[in-house]
Amino acid sequence: SARIRIVSPDAPFADSLGQRLHGWGLAVAIESDFRSITPAAGGEDGDDLVLLDVRRCDDGLLGWLSSLKQALPALEVILLNRPGQVAISIAAMQAGASSELSAPFDLAALRRAVSAALRLRRKRLERARPSLLERFQRAMSAATFAHAGEFETASDMLADDGEGRRREADDEDREGIETPVRRLSENFAVRPRIRSRTS
Repeated sequence: SARIRIVSPDAPFADSLGQRLHGWGLAVAIESDFRSITPAAGGEDGDDLVLLDVRRCDDGLLGWLSSLKQALPALEVILLNRPGQVAISIAAMQAGASSELSAPFDLAALRRAVSAALRLRRKRLERARPSLLERFQRAMSAATFAHAGEFETASDMLADDGEGRRREADDEDREGIETPVRRLSENFAVRPRIRSRTS
């Protein structure tokens, strides 16, 4: 089953949300402090989705989110926010979040958001994973250079191909979030900024 991590300092809220997700057949872990989450928690063998509570945007949270998404571009992040915190919404989406739910939210909205995020993660992983034929062709080309003594070129070919695919996936992901970010900016005319704490 998909692996969901809830990051929220609000223990009763996180427990209730976790029980609901578990009832849908999802594997759930809960963390009260975002600082305890490292890139090792994500990736293909880690979490599929993070539900990030930003109702109280603590120091360093948005910087941590940006670093996490740079390390794990396929990891999906849904913001759990409160109405009116538009600046935080914009900044967090620019940092890598893919969508947002405003609390209180109904179960239908939660199910739709989680399903959409998991579909997007699968697409990202598929784009980042080369086909068997592509791997074979790349390996054969690199072997030709290696046979000629161009070991550095062969090594660069293998490394650059994977990096190129990651860049293409990142470009498509950025295009996907530009529209909601732009819509928020136009509707509310708020300049994105990071707040240390929101009451």
